[in-house]
Amino acid sequence: MLNPIRIGIGCRAPVTRFALWAPGYVFLNGQPVFSLNPGVPYLIQNGRISDGSGRFYEMPADQRVHITSADYRVWTANRWYRGCLELIRLGSRVTTINLLDMEDYLLGVVPSEMPASWHPEALKSQAVAARSYAWSHCGRGSKWQSEGFDLVPDVRDQAYKGLAAEAASTFQAVQLTRGLILKDSGRVKPGF
Repeated sequence: MLNPIRIGIGCRAPVTRFALWAPGYVFLNGQPVFSLNPGVPYLIQNGRISDGSGRFYEMPADQRVHITSADYRVWTANRWYRGCLELIRLGSRVTTINLLDMEDYLLGVVPSEMPASWHPEALKSQAVAARSYAWSHCGRGSKWQSEGFDLVPDVRDQAYKGLAAEAASTFQAVQLTRGLILKDSGRVKPGF
């Protein structure tokens, strides 16, 4: 990932579910530690990832784990997303984060913020504004930094509906404006 961004999908939830479209793994420190099968609903509860067959993985309390599939698509919170999941165990609860590249994130933001049928120039303007907003709210600029992620997928930041929202017109708008952000006196403007 050139410009990773972390979207807080679920914060401190007692139960979380996820699934993969392709085979995948749970990774800890960049190493695969638990294999994941496609089409299987996985449950995260009390710090354990389980598939219902008796197999489980106990998540460490002091490190983030990653859920990644071969095609970098994952389902959670009733949506399919690009990228991977990053999980933070907080006692018996878990925070679920969609970790992906900024440009992939925008593919799910632009059509969620503006109808994909609008004029191509309007879609390109939305892509630049959304990228600028996200860029200015990442890392130390994030109001969610203490929770471990950069943005949330709703009106508190930007609407982000994942893969289901994507459209050819907005894909083109994101690609044609790739890397463009709003700046004033050398500082990124939030792009409200």
